Amino acid sequence: MNTDAKIVSAIINPSLKDIIFTLDDGSLYKNPGYGSTHYSQRYTHEMYYDTLVRVANDVCPNNIKYTE
Repeated sequence: MNTDAKIVSAIINPSLKDIIFTLDDGSLYKNPGYGSTHYSQRYTHEMYYDTLVRVANDVCPNNIKYTE
C-alpha cells in the first residue's frame, strides 16, 4: 500500500465486517479476513474493523457505501 496515497472512498460490509478503501492513486485496500495471522488475541478482527470504520467516517464521510 502506498503510504502517500489518500483514502477517497470506502465500501463497508457490516455483516462480514469487511471494508474496502479506494485510494486516490486508484489502488484498493481490504482488511484481512477472519483467521488471518494479522490479528492477535488482543487485537481481533472486530476491533480492526471498528477502527477502519472510524477512519472512513473521519476521512471520507460523504463517500461511504454499505453493502451486504
